Amino acid sequence: MNLLRNLKNSENAPYDGKGYSFFNIAITLYNFSYFNLALHSWEHALKYFIGNDGQYGESSCYGSVGAIYSDFGDYAKAIEYQKKSLVIDKEIRDRAGESHCYINLGVAYHNLG
Repeated sequence: MNLLRNLKNSENAPYDGKGYSFFNIAITLYNFSYFNLALHSWEHALKYFIGNDGQYGESSCYGSVGAIYSDFGDYAKAIEYQKKSLVIDKEIRDRAGESHCYINLGVAYHNLG
């Protein structure tokens, strides 16, 4: 995971798309079943999106983090993150994002019982 470490070491550099780099690394980690590392990478990506006019990326990160927590069986936390994503999707009028949130919320609520 040297790539992840190298990106982290450049934290003090100005915002230049590192959020999307962390986001994409997280997808790869997730696909290789490195769920804890993917979670860490998505949480790190959030730091770059929040406050940098990165609402789409921020929403995507919240949704992905929610999906990870759902995979972990922590449905309450999954719901918390999906709701954060939903609020942003409504603000930016991302209808596809909203629909993904509603699906993920439905699954989490169903599994919560």
